[in-house]
This record gives sequence, C-alpha cells and structure tokens, in this order.
Amino acid sequence: RYSAPGGIDSIDDCYALTVTNHEVWACYYSSFPVVRIRDGRATGWHSGRAAHALLAYSDTIALAGGYGAERDVVAVGALTGDRLRVEREFRLTLPDGTELPKRVQMFGHGDELHVLADTAWHKISLDDLHT
Repeated sequence: RYSAPGGIDSIDDCYALTVTNHEVWACYYSSFPVVRIRDGRATGWHSGRAAHALLAYSDTIALAGGYGAERDVVAVGALTGDRLRVEREFRLTLPDGTELPKRVQMFGHGDELHVLADTAWHKISLDDLHT
C-alpha cells in the first residue's frame, strides 16, 4: 500500500523509480514529486520536473530525461524543506561529446545513471554528476 505524504499528489503513473540499500525513491505523474519511502514511511518533495530516471544518495538527487527538448537534461540538486533545489543542470552527451541518439533508455539504480544508447551501455555516478 502507498499513501502519498501530506501535500503531495498521489501516483497516476510512475516515470522513475530507484532503490538504495534501505530506501525506495520515485518520481511520478501527475505533479512529479520526488518521494522517498524508508522504514514504511513516505516523505515527499515538490520538483515540478518530469524524469525518466532518478538517482539518489542521502539528500542529493538527480532527475534525468524529460520530454522533447528536455529528453537529455539532467538536474542535480538537494532536497530542502519541501522542494528539490536544483544546483546544476546540463545536457547528457556520449563520452565523445556527441548528442545522445533520439531513442535512448535511461534508468537509475541508487546513485548510478545507466543509459542504453544504440548498442552501448553507459554508466555515470551521482558523485560524478554533482562535482
């Protein structure tokens, strides 16, 4: 069972989900909050950003991939008060600096972002994105 934390909309469609050793994190439609479930308790923060992948470590979060022109954007920030405060935003590229192909798959696993582009699998950590 899931009950949305106070002030956070309920889940219509989950876009991004990740797990760490002791937590589950989600970013979902309709208002795209970031929600952490730890010890059976849900806590939420407003982000206002669609994301197809979520990375989490402590109170640092990255939301990757969106719609249209935002499909290759990563926003990295801190959870403060009831909001995600974005500290850094940039476009993902392939290791050689070229744009991502139009069709990629992104998913987070804890603090790692995995990007499947054509036949290649790329991985980057939240620590690398945050510095």
